[in-house]
Amino acid sequence: MLMRLSPKGHWLSRWAMAFVIGFAAGTNFTRYLQSDFVTQIHSSIEPIYTPGLSAMGTVGDIFSKLVIVGGLLSALIYFYFSKEHKGVFGRTARFGIWVLMAAFGATFGYTVMARISLLTGRMDFLIKWIGGIFT
Repeated sequence: MLMRLSPKGHWLSRWAMAFVIGFAAGTNFTRYLQSDFVTQIHSSIEPIYTPGLSAMGTVGDIFSKLVIVGGLLSALIYFYFSKEHKGVFGRTARFGIWVLMAAFGATFGYTVMARISLLTGRMDFLIKWIGGIFT
C-alpha cells in the first residue's frame, strides 16, 4: 500500500487495496447473511396463527403479524414496476410508500435518540467532572 507514494509504482497499491477489500468483503459476507438477511426473512415468514400456543395466539400478536405481512407486501408491490400502478394495485403501492416512509422515519428517529443519549451521557460526565474540580 505504501507504493502509492512512489511515482513509478503507484499502480501496485491497487492490488494490495483490492486484496484487503476483497478479503474483508468475503469474510463478512456470511456473518451479514446470518445476522441481518436470514433473520429478517425468518421474521417475515412466521406463521400468523399457531393453534395450541397461548403466547402466539393472542389477538394482538395476530394483528401485529398481519400488519407486518400487509406492510411487506405493499412495499414490495411499490417496487414492482412491470405493471402500471392503477386501481387496487396503485392504492396498494401508495400504501407501500407510506409504510416505507414510516419505517425510514422510525429508523432515523432511533438514530437521533441514540445520539442524544450519547450527548446526555457526555454532558452528565462533564458536569460532574467540572463540579469535582471546583469543590
